[in-house]
Parts: sequence; C-alpha cells; structure tokens
Amino acid sequence: MLLNKKMISLTVDGKKIQIEEGATILEACEKAGSRVPTLCYDKRLLPYGACRLCIVEVEGSRAKFTTSCSTPAEEGMVVNTTSDDIIQRRKTILQLILLNHPLDCLICDKAGECKLQDLVYEYSVVDNPFRSRWQYIEFHIDHVSPFIERNTNRCILCGRCVRICDELTGTCEVSFIRRGIKTDIGTDFNRPLNCEFCGQCISTCPTGALSSKLFKYKARVWELKDTASICSYCSHGCTVIISSMENTVKRIEGDVDIGINEGNLCARGRFGFGYIHSEERLNTPLIKDRDIYRKVSWEEAIDFVVSRLKGIKENYGPDSIAGLASARLTNEELYLFQKFMRVGIGTNNIDHSLGYNGLLKGLKESFGLPSATNSIHEIRKSDVIFLIGTDPTASIPLIKQGINLALKRNNAKLLIANPFDIKLTKQAKVSVVYRPGTEVALLNAIAWVIINKKLMDESFISSSTLGFDDFSKHISKYTPEYAQEITGIDKEAIIELARLYATAKSATILVGSNLIYDDEKLAKQSANLALLTGNIGRENAGVCILLEKNNSQGALDMGVLPNFLPGYQNLTEPVIREKFEKLWGRPLPRNEGMNTELIFSQIEKDKIKALYILGEDVVRSYPGSYKIEELLSKVDLLVIHSLFMTETAKSAHVILPCASFAEKDGTYTSIERRVQLAKRAIEPVGQAKPDWEIISLVSSQLGYEMNYPTPKEIMEEITTAVPIYREISYEKLSPSGIQWPYRTKSNAQTEYLYADGFGENKAKFIPVEFEKLSELEKQNIEYPFILIPYNLFLHSGTLSTYVKELNDVAGESFILLNHKEADKLELEEEAEVIVRSRYNQIKTRLKLSWDVPLGVVLIPIHYKDGSQALLPPFYSEPKHRLCPVRIDKYEK
Repeated sequence: MLLNKKMISLTVDGKKIQIEEGATILEACEKAGSRVPTLCYDKRLLPYGACRLCIVEVEGSRAKFTTSCSTPAEEGMVVNTTSDDIIQRRKTILQLILLNHPLDCLICDKAGECKLQDLVYEYSVVDNPFRSRWQYIEFHIDHVSPFIERNTNRCILCGRCVRICDELTGTCEVSFIRRGIKTDIGTDFNRPLNCEFCGQCISTCPTGALSSKLFKYKARVWELKDTASICSYCSHGCTVIISSMENTVKRIEGDVDIGINEGNLCARGRFGFGYIHSEERLNTPLIKDRDIYRKVSWEEAIDFVVSRLKGIKENYGPDSIAGLASARLTNEELYLFQKFMRVGIGTNNIDHSLGYNGLLKGLKESFGLPSATNSIHEIRKSDVIFLIGTDPTASIPLIKQGINLALKRNNAKLLIANPFDIKLTKQAKVSVVYRPGTEVALLNAIAWVIINKKLMDESFISSSTLGFDDFSKHISKYTPEYAQEITGIDKEAIIELARLYATAKSATILVGSNLIYDDEKLAKQSANLALLTGNIGRENAGVCILLEKNNSQGALDMGVLPNFLPGYQNLTEPVIREKFEKLWGRPLPRNEGMNTELIFSQIEKDKIKALYILGEDVVRSYPGSYKIEELLSKVDLLVIHSLFMTETAKSAHVILPCASFAEKDGTYTSIERRVQLAKRAIEPVGQAKPDWEIISLVSSQLGYEMNYPTPKEIMEEITTAVPIYREISYEKLSPSGIQWPYRTKSNAQTEYLYADGFGENKAKFIPVEFEKLSELEKQNIEYPFILIPYNLFLHSGTLSTYVKELNDVAGESFILLNHKEADKLELEEEAEVIVRSRYNQIKTRLKLSWDVPLGVVLIPIHYKDGSQALLPPFYSEPKHRLCPVRIDKYEK
C-alpha cells in the first residue's frame, strides 16, 4: 500500500488519470480500465518483466516497447496499450511460448482457469510458424512430492514459483536449473519437494505446471461453486475460497483480491480440508446405552440432554453444571453458548480453550484490552521484530511470511529468544536460546539494560504510564550478568537484544501461546518492554499474542469466560447486569464462575455433576490427558458437540453431531481483532447441525426460548450487547471484515489500539519476579531431559489429525532429540523409545535434530501419544512450569 505519496498525472489510451508516485505503468493501466495481459506478473511479488506480454508504447521513449509491469509511471506520460503493432508482438510472444508447451488442455486440471489458454484464445493464436523448426524437449514430471504435482513440460519459465518461494515463504525450494533451451525449474538433483508444502507455487502458477494432487481429476473448474469463507485453523484469519460440487468440497484456494491474506495460504489452509468429508465424521446423534452407543433421532437426543440437565439442576443446583467451548466455533455460537449457560442453566461456570488465557489476561492488566495492539500487515513495516517463545513457521505460517517480507523489503532486523532454534533463526540479527522456564529473567534483564543505558522513551513513560519507579526498583537486580547465570545466555547478547529493540524506530513483539510456561508473566513483561520504549499506540509497533485457534480472540470477545460478560463487561457491575438482564429477559447468576482449571478440580471433588462441551477435545488437548480421561468418567452427564468420535467424545453420555466450518454461516474474529464473515459452502453431512441451532433446541426445550432464524439475527443481538461490536453488521463485513472498535464518526476501523491513549486510565508497568524452579521441575539423574511441547507446521491443535493427507506427511507421533544426546543413549534415528515422566509414559519414535539444545526433548502437542500425555494435570497444585522426562529404548 502506498501511503502519503505524491500524485502524478498521465494519459493511458486517451484517458487522463492520477496515480501515486512510484506506481508502475501496469498499475496505471489497471486504474484507467485498460487491460494489459501478463503471465509473469503477480501483485504479491516484485516486478520481474520476464514474459514481455505486458509491453506498451510510451510516447517519446527511446525504446519502441516498454514492459509495463516493471517500469514506473512518470508525470506526463502518454501510454498506448492496444496498437496493431503491440497486438502482433504479443501474439508472436505467445507463439514462442507454445513452442515447447504441450497442447494437452483436455487432460490438464488448469483448463478453464489457465492464463496461457485464455490469452491464446484472446489473441487468436491458431497456428505456429515456428513449431516446424523446433525439436520438442520433454522434461521430468514429479509425481512423488506430497500435495503438489510438478509437470515442467507445461512450464513457461515465468519464474513466479521461484520468486514466491523466495520472497514470501523464504523457503527457496525451487530455482532455475540448466541453461538455454534446456532451462528448467526444479529442486537440486530433481529430488522430490521437501518444503513447507504451502502450495503458494500452485497459487501463482499461470499454467498447469504446478497443480494440487488433491484436486487432480476431481472436477472441471467451470463445474465448481465458489464460496468465500474463513480458514478453520489458526488465528490469522485467512479468507479462503471453498470450491464445491454436488455438496462436496473439491478444493480450497486463496484469492489475491479478497482478504487480509492476499491469496496466500499455508499447507493446513490449502490442503487440510479432508476432515470435512472424513469417513470418521459423526452424522447422527448418539446416546450411550450400557457402554455402547446407539443411533437416535434428534428429538430423542435433545429430550435426553434436557431431562438429565433438569434433574441435576434440581438436585444439586445450577453451579453443579459447567460448560466448555472450543475457540473454533463462530462468534454467534460462542455468544449463544455463554448466554445459554448463564440464563438457561443459571451458572457462570463457562470457559474455553486452555493455553493462552494467561497471555491475554496479562495484556489486559497492562494496557486495558486482551488483544493484539496492531494489525498483522504492520509487521511487514516494523524496523525490529522480536519473537519470544514462538515459532511462527509452525503456529501461524503467514506471520512468518510477513516477517520474511519485512526482512527482504524493509531491511528489518529479526530478534529471537526461544528455548530452541527455529527455522527463522538463520535470518535473525540476534538469536538466543535460553534455558527452559527462564524467560522472566531474560526479559527483566533486557528491561534493566534499556533503563540503565538510558534507552527508554522518557516522554512517553511520563505522559502515558503508571508504576515506572516501582518497576525500575524491582528489576534493579536483573543485571545482564545475573541473567546470564539463570538463562545461560551470554550477557553481551542480552545487551545487544536490548539495544536493537530499544533504538528501533518501530518494534513489534510477537509472543507465543504454546512454547512458554509463565504465560501471564510473559505477556506483562512484553508489555513492559513496549511501554519502556514507547512502542505502543502507534503504527508498526506493539505487542501481538500468536493465538492458536481461528476464533481464539472471538471466544474472549463473546464472554466465554467465568468472570466477564461479552465485551469484557464487568459481571458484578450493577448497571452492566441490569443491561444484560433486560436484554436476555432473566436474572444473571451473581457469583463469578469457575474457570477450566477449577471445573476439573471440582469434578475430582465430585462437585461438578454435568459437563457440556462444545467441540473441544479436552483429553487430547489439555496437559495431563491420562487424568482428564479418568475425571470425565466421574460426571453424571457429559454432553458433547463433536465432528468426530474424539478421545473426549468416547466418555460422553450423549454426542450431538455438529457442522464443520464449511457447512455453516457465521463470523470469526482474527488475531488482529478483525471480525470476518464466513459463508456456508455445502449442506451439513448426514444429520449434523450447526452448533448455534443445537444450542437453541436444547435451551428452548429447557424452558429458555431461543428463536433465531439465522446467525445474522444473533449478530444483531451481539451488536446490542457488546460495545466494541456495536457498528458491525453482516453487510459491512464483506469482503475483508472490520477491526473493532469501529469508529462511527470517522467511518473507520481501528488498525492499531491506544493511538489516543489508554482511555480514562494510563498503561501500567507490572513488576514480574522470576521464581526458581522446584525440585520436581529440575533435571536429575532419573529424569535428565526437560520436555518442551511444540507445534508442527502441518498440524493445528487436534482438528488436523483427522486429515489423512496431512497425516501421511507429518507421520505418527515422535520426539526430537539432539544427535549428541542420542549417541549417549545409543539410540538411532527412528528408534522406538519409551518416554517417561513422573506422571505417565508414552511409546513413540525418535527423530534427531541439531536445533534441539542438550538436555531438552521436543514433543509435538497434537498426538494422543504426545506431550500432553506426559505433563502433570493442568489443574493440579502447585503449578509446574517444567516437566523432566527420561528416554529409554523400547524393548519388545
């Protein structure tokens, strides 16, 4: 986006236009409405000028023809795009391209959307005078690589795949090889692809040289119905185009003209839709009868749920019932669920996904709102990007692409602090690997350097913050030397991290939600650094929590919390209570409810009798899965809404089959507070229903009427109840959503928060103390390794584990260990091992990596036999930040 640029005037095909200085002639032609053909051009990439089809005539130019995609427009230019000479030259270029291009359109999946095919038709290329003098060269076809088929016989050497792999993903997996007429694009030694499998190369390829193996021979593009929706995986909020035929999803693509992702997708978003039509999908309600599930009608299932809930409420009271929801549900469904629990049941025992609540709570205490302070696109313009305890390549791949753009196009500096090396480490200006669990000491030391080297923004601290003096005194002991002893990081590296961050014109901190332990403390410390340097309340600078699920932010906004009503409104404030009681037509329960930890501890004490879970696989997702499974068997009633027979669903008394994201309408709120509309692409499979519809049925039969014809009416109620959503409507959300809060007077969304300060209050410095590890958290002879849970780029939570295509590549459960540690244990790659903690053990296989520090083992979170099965139960006291384990060879 070109901002605050001088405008210039020029003429295109007789039409006078104005455009920003620095724009290309091609952009000027587009603005003038003159269509110029291209094959090598992609608006996401830097101009290249390879295909020459975009040639135009510029009056007064020395060159007869000028490539419009790579030539800047200038004041007073007169451009002609359609002379007879230009058209003949373009036709000749197409004939030359077709010399070594197979005319196999009848069997090519690109037929119908192939740019080359369209241009050949448009320019009436019916013969080729050069072909009789040309010997056809046949190239290698890669049928082996996962997801992507490479048929370089169809390649026109536009270079788009090479450039997108370099400029955006930073993977550089393919490049030009050989020379002259034998020039090809491929991998080194023609090996199969071994990359991130994002499919960006497919999205940019103008021909059928690169195609999706999942879509091959499934349908013709003109048979497909395209529906815009929002990706169901991470919190980036990517717009996806769901292409369906005969009520079946055939493929998912991006659209460069729609959505904040600009057509970019990751492997999960592009290839991870197989769960929608998985054979494991539940398609009818089930009731457990003597440990065996039997299929029932919806009427019987709802009657069963309602009668059991009524009985438990009458016998034990409403607070004996609790609800948990997945952050993959729509805003409308989450809002209805918390409303149902609060006034339908009469309890505030309502919560959602574990893992990031502490991070967001920390930001709320420091700044006022539990959300990212800035927009995703601002990362590209930050001078310094500081990653703390996160690997965006795995958690939110498009954030990684934004970082890559910042490094390549903005000369940004990347700083990384993590307990192990990540893919971005090689691109970092400074990267440090700290001892697990010592993040607090490291960030306090960085703050110490900033204060003692006088690198802080004194004016901002004085005018906009509270608590600086107490904070400064608190961290006085956290010298770089002291932090070096705790973290294992050289003091000079700590000083350099602080210097680079504090002296940047704009700096963004990105904090992970899975790779850390003191999550609330880490959020507060990140906020402290931003406040120290004034990197808050302005463009391209701030703090962003990389949330796990596609509606993690929306779950908070909708009040799926035990202590806040929707919109973070105080549950105990009389005026707020009166507003909601009037809106909902019933009194609200007065006491704060139980969070997830308390709910499970009370199940253990036999205080919670019924648990209602929407879409969350708590057994697979939460630490201490072995204990959670045992606790679920204790409740008198377990109701589950689920797509699959998950580990959690196996304990349910009744399972209600719900619709996937492709089978329902609704909205999701992304990591940058952007509320976006998702539209139904297909009808639900079998008898499955959207969660909002199921909740309405249960609530109405329980005695609290919910009559919503569509989710649109639910959103209309949300806008009444939630001030930050007040100006949002379905009509305003297309095509790219709205970032709350929406400013009515200026008719604009809020791209970054706190530009006008922090409301009636000031931001707060919050001192955070490093707590030494307990004996149960330390390594010893019996348990010599520290377990670190981590994300895989092909998985997101547990939903992706139901996608065959992703599983085929990601494989079964494994652990990652340093080569030297494996040598000590006399273990080889792929060896079967037993990993034991003080709480449980798993059988898995071993993979080796030099990126793993000595004394550490990385275990993915996504598998049944993964990290969650070894960790102490999340609700147990005292809380343990670290979990030591041992690794033994599996003896058959």
